[in-house]
Amino acid sequence: WNQNYFPIVSPERPVTVFSNGTLRILQLTEKDGGSYLCMFQRPNGEDMELFQVQVLMMPPKIEHLATAQKRVTSGENFQVDCVASGLPDPEVSWSLPDGTMINNALQSDDSGTRSRRYQMGKKDEGDYTCHAKNELGEDEMKVSVKVGPDVPRITSKAQLLLTARLGESAYMTCQATGEPPPTIVWLSPSNDVITSSSSLYQILDDGTLVIKKVTLADQGKYACVARSSAGDDIKNIKIQTLVLSGPQ
Repeated sequence: WNQNYFPIVSPERPVTVFSNGTLRILQLTEKDGGSYLCMFQRPNGEDMELFQVQVLMMPPKIEHLATAQKRVTSGENFQVDCVASGLPDPEVSWSLPDGTMINNALQSDDSGTRSRRYQMGKKDEGDYTCHAKNELGEDEMKVSVKVGPDVPRITSKAQLLLTARLGESAYMTCQATGEPPPTIVWLSPSNDVITSSSSLYQILDDGTLVIKKVTLADQGKYACVARSSAGDDIKNIKIQTLVLSGPQ
């Protein structure tokens, strides 16, 4: 066998000529295109046959999405598919908004190559770019992601009744999540806003309300309100007092 009038068999190439004359070339490239001449011996002399081989190759092409912008609620999962074609098959990768290139977070399935991000936050906003590349070139698809507001959610509403001893301190917890981060506001049984500068109360950094010294006047229903521009959430806690009996 000759290719373009040069011997084809070479230890550097994945080429095999079988005993029946069949020629096999693995992992074709554009260099394998051209004229192949098979020379063989017949009883009445030599003969030859010429083959023309055209190697089909295509640069990568990504099926672009109908919209290049997506809005995701804060805390939700986000995924986007990148379907690319080409010959040879293109390698697909993603770049994150901070420029980091990722492959290990990708999952391949019948629909293409998928980028997944879990529990999206404001820090995850930006452009996600899919890159498809082979020997003939490169294509890319950019998806701009905006993370929308997430309404406040008080994480635990279990402490609905609190028994406090007169003269001691009482602690009422209230923690919330949301985007933007919510502000914790406490309302007294008389529906007045409790301030951190009060001489009777203290509000800790984690939102916990402390009654410094419980009196009978502190009985009633307190409301914790988690508030942001996205909305409100509320938790009610009822306090009842317990009188300590003196020694008999």
